[in-house]
Amino acid sequence: MEGLAPGRERLVAGVHGYLDAGLATTGTRALLVQARTDPDLFEETRERNARTRALVRPELAVLGWDPPEPMAHLLVAMVFDITLEELVDGRRDDLREALLRLLLR
Repeated sequence: MEGLAPGRERLVAGVHGYLDAGLATTGTRALLVQARTDPDLFEETRERNARTRALVRPELAVLGWDPPEPMAHLLVAMVFDITLEELVDGRRDDLREALLRLLLR
């Protein structure tokens, strides 16, 4: 996302980058499942999600989501879920394109 102005191109690059990195990283599935179920990781997960929401708010604002905060929250949750689905299948899923169509409406 570095070097891109806030908006459509940067959001698409960020979503694909995160999801592609998840597919390419050994142990991602176990880490994500553990992050959802381990009480000791709850606060850390919340903090990371909050930082990610802050990163995507400018993109969503440029795209016309007003206010951007609720959609930022949903985006983080949806990307998390798509990551798990793609890891189970071992490949990109149609869900990522559906998410981008929704966001870029």
